[in-house]
Amino acid sequence: MTYDERNILTRAEYRREFEALTDVKAAPVTVIGEAVLVGFDRASFEKALAAL
Repeated sequence: MTYDERNILTRAEYRREFEALTDVKAAPVTVIGEAVLVGFDRASFEKALAAL
């Protein structure tokens, strides 16, 4: 599986994208398909991956 790492501390464009995804101001935020996951919850990751 490939992924893009986007550092919101060093790139303003990534920070704006992050802010548009969720009202939560916490990291990590992971986007899998249409799912936006805040933090890490294994069950949520597995569900999002299964939906691909």
